[in-house]
Amino acid sequence: MVTEDPFLQKLRDYISEHKLLKSGDTLLVGFSGGPDSTALLHALMLLRLEYRLTIFAAHINYNLRGEDSIADMQFARELCSEYGIALVVKDVTVQTKANLENEARRIRFDFFQSLITLYKIDRIALGHNRDDVVETMLLHLFRGAGITGLKGILPTRENIIRPLLPCSREEIIAYLSRMKIKGWRLDRSNLENSYTRNRIRNSFIPWLVENVNPRAPEVLYENSLIFREADDYLRDVAARLLKKGIVSQSPGEISLDLNVISRGSRIILFYLFRAAIGILTGSETGFYHIHFSQICEIIPVKGSKMLKLPGDITVRKEYSRLILSNKARIEQGEARDKRDFLEIDTGKRFHVFGNRRIMTKRISYNEIKRSYYEDRYTAMLDLEKVSLPVTVGYRKKGDRFVPMGMKGTKKLKDFFIDEKFSKFERDTVLIFRDREKIIWVSGLRIDDRVKLNEETQSVLLLKVEKIRVRSRKQVLRKKR
Repeated sequence: MVTEDPFLQKLRDYISEHKLLKSGDTLLVGFSGGPDSTALLHALMLLRLEYRLTIFAAHINYNLRGEDSIADMQFARELCSEYGIALVVKDVTVQTKANLENEARRIRFDFFQSLITLYKIDRIALGHNRDDVVETMLLHLFRGAGITGLKGILPTRENIIRPLLPCSREEIIAYLSRMKIKGWRLDRSNLENSYTRNRIRNSFIPWLVENVNPRAPEVLYENSLIFREADDYLRDVAARLLKKGIVSQSPGEISLDLNVISRGSRIILFYLFRAAIGILTGSETGFYHIHFSQICEIIPVKGSKMLKLPGDITVRKEYSRLILSNKARIEQGEARDKRDFLEIDTGKRFHVFGNRRIMTKRISYNEIKRSYYEDRYTAMLDLEKVSLPVTVGYRKKGDRFVPMGMKGTKKLKDFFIDEKFSKFERDTVLIFRDREKIIWVSGLRIDDRVKLNEETQSVLLLKVEKIRVRSRKQVLRKKR
């Protein structure tokens, strides 16, 4: 066990406290070449034997800083070569400069998702540190994000882990110095105050340290941990009250009993309404205090009252009921195929089920393309292990399957819960079955019993695409 350096011990304690790693994990490290990701990659390399880790690194060259971008990429390649770590590089040109941060985030997310499929990655490790938590916390504070925003950055979210969160940038630089790691890259754009985050980092926090409290970053980080616990508690209380208050629920609509939910305090009701809207839209972001106040204003009104919120959300007060609706989700639910299932003719190229087109193709093992692995809506199944015919439909009560990589069966309901799929989302996932079992939960996981191996000769290729519905005018216009 590596114990010599206090930085490593701090990481080990944090990893253990938050259960960030499991023995035998395959990790993908986001590696920019900066001090944070360099320290993270080096530390994980030293802990590799202890946790029996398989480590890959990923670097994206956005080509935004000319020769500096090329130098970043070269450093990443050289260090990974020295450490014996496989590095995957994506060279891109950002198309839009209007919202650079969001565009870069989208590119990064798509790239990482493709690597998860290709290399069977268990977790993605990112190099966010304590200073990033403080900056994010202050950004959220000034934007009015409430308690949820004040908890900053979380140590884990889905399959993403952030082992460096308890470490300051100063500690990271000191660790690199002790380990005699040189040449790490500095993004000079971080020194420019053209972005709000940079102004907070370069001007506001140093001002706090000099004029308010020398320990300001540390104190703010400690408070973010308190806010995290407070947010978790409030979410839990609100979720229990929401469950009691739901009178009926269908795709796109939730009806609440006002007599039940009115027992909650204002802060609990804020969390409750935000959670309900999160169920309807798939995201809680975008629900602010102004929307909460608007809902509260219609609750005391006698009879009926309606208001519209952003994102196609409608809130109706009907006597003792509060009904929240998402027009887009209701229409999407109506687009679901009325049939229970469709039998797939594997000799036929295309099938249509609801608002999805299904492509089927029989290929040999040698015809497999790399792009097939990178698309989560494409499945490759060992044809000899599939008991034809294949059908496609939706989930059924009591469904079980063996998710690829597991030994025994798992309830489909539990699998969806683990994947953080809402009840509405579960009703829209296409389920492929053969005569005996589920063979693919589309977009998520194939059944382990039909996976490819070295003995596979014939492959059944399945691909699902969403059909874009066009109006009659659009169709006629295209024909002309």
